[in-house]
Amino acid sequence: MAKQYDVIVVGAGPAGAMAAKTAGENGLKVALIERKQHIGNIGRSCCMMLLVVNEYYFGDRMGLNLRDGRLNFPVNGFSVKLYGGYKDLYAYHIYSPNGHRVSLGNADHERTQQNPYRIALVHDKGALVEGLVNEAVQAGVDLYSGTNATDIRKKKNGVSVITDKDTLNTTFVIAADGNNSRIAANMGFNSSREFLGLFSVYGQTFTGVKGFDPNAFSQIIYGMPDPAFIGISPLASQDGFHVVAIGLDPGLDLKKTMKRVTTKSAFAPWFKDAKVIAETAAAECLYTPIHNPYRDNVLLIGDACWTQEAENTGCLMGGWRAAHSITEALLEGNTSTEGLRSYLDWWKRSYCDSYNYASYIKNFILSYIMTTDDIDYFLGHFKKQFPGKLNAYTTFDVLGAELPQVLPKMAVERPTIIPKILAFNMAPVNVLFAELAKAAKAVLAH
Repeated sequence: MAKQYDVIVVGAGPAGAMAAKTAGENGLKVALIERKQHIGNIGRSCCMMLLVVNEYYFGDRMGLNLRDGRLNFPVNGFSVKLYGGYKDLYAYHIYSPNGHRVSLGNADHERTQQNPYRIALVHDKGALVEGLVNEAVQAGVDLYSGTNATDIRKKKNGVSVITDKDTLNTTFVIAADGNNSRIAANMGFNSSREFLGLFSVYGQTFTGVKGFDPNAFSQIIYGMPDPAFIGISPLASQDGFHVVAIGLDPGLDLKKTMKRVTTKSAFAPWFKDAKVIAETAAAECLYTPIHNPYRDNVLLIGDACWTQEAENTGCLMGGWRAAHSITEALLEGNTSTEGLRSYLDWWKRSYCDSYNYASYIKNFILSYIMTTDDIDYFLGHFKKQFPGKLNAYTTFDVLGAELPQVLPKMAVERPTIIPKILAFNMAPVNVLFAELAKAAKAVLAH
């Protein structure tokens, strides 16, 4: 006879691990299914940042309890042990291909301060999720690692989750199975979403890199004909950097892009003595968000229902909120949409109504609108020191606010760049992504 649970959580990333731990602590009978055998091994390219700690983000004002090593979420009312350590980020650096740096925050200054102004953290994501899962198991959660959830079937009083090893029955499912959620696809959630393309990533972890600030997240933007975003994130627990090459064109060879950046670009001298200690990759489908992520006793959370990523901070909040909402629904005996109203209202308020996914994702299209020479020219106009900021949705607005001062000069010196800037700022995101989405669909069809 199949085992019966109150809730089954699929996926043991930050969202799923937090949901399972919280539901277990609430006294629910919980199963956590994770396809990886070793949960702490992060094979997907990830810059492992916790955004942000200097402003409200997704409705909360995350803080750091240095005494106890915990992240606290005062608006939601919980805290999390920060397993594996962390490193402060004091600045966000945007580099043009020729090496010009636009600085948001002054890391050199903050390192001299008794109470430095941190804008974000890098952390050990593997240690975090492993720690949360261990706490979940201690709270009575049944862990099924090395197990794939292959299908979900609605029953009269709940759901059956079919895995590659067994069938489990439950009243609720929390689907935290990531950006390319199989559950979202199989249940038809994606049918109402617009497909924007493929977000492809190739990453290398380096030691021995010089030049990039160890307390800043850095980014290099390349334009046509070799478009790419290069992200450089310091490692949390050792000296070194995780470097990712990001592309939206499925025909790009990002491994070649990485080699070009590290051996032939203006930044090649910084990699002269570097050693690669790990490689990672990711291929993520870009969809518009799901505004109502609940149906047939299945609740999608985290990356499964947002565009590209819901951020580690948002995923922790979502997991905590989902577990409490399901606990409330079980106490009330209400498995309808109204039974999950506390979570669904939070999702709508904190994500869908507060953040425009297009404001984030369209930043990556800049590489396909401008040439590399255009980007050198454009970023070269931003020379002043900007306040520290690393909000994925609003940071580029800081540069946008400077455009009225520099556009007249650009219009005289390089009139061909003006239509590109206007397109980037004004065109709908589905129009900007149309050709890339078409190419991605052709690749996926094969």
